[in-house]
Amino acid sequence: MSTLLAALYLLLMAALGWRLFLMAWSRALKIAVAATLILPIPALFLLPALMHPDRPFADLLGLIGAALAISGVAALLLGMAGAWLKARRT
Repeated sequence: MSTLLAALYLLLMAALGWRLFLMAWSRALKIAVAATLILPIPALFLLPALMHPDRPFADLLGLIGAALAISGVAALLLGMAGAWLKARRT
């Protein structure tokens, strides 16, 4: 189940990156929207680990949150790159 949710999160980020690139917004607004889309899910893991570092598995929660944030950014950028390549081809 957790593997399915992680894959769904990455596919959603790639689709959102694709759609975000196609919007006629300023670059600053696109970056703000991208940060708003990426940060909530990793924050669910990072915040408890940062608030209670003495609890067991806090380091594991922090690493999971960091991995989700990094992979979310990578998937969003991959979607943006795919949309850019498709727009350049046509």
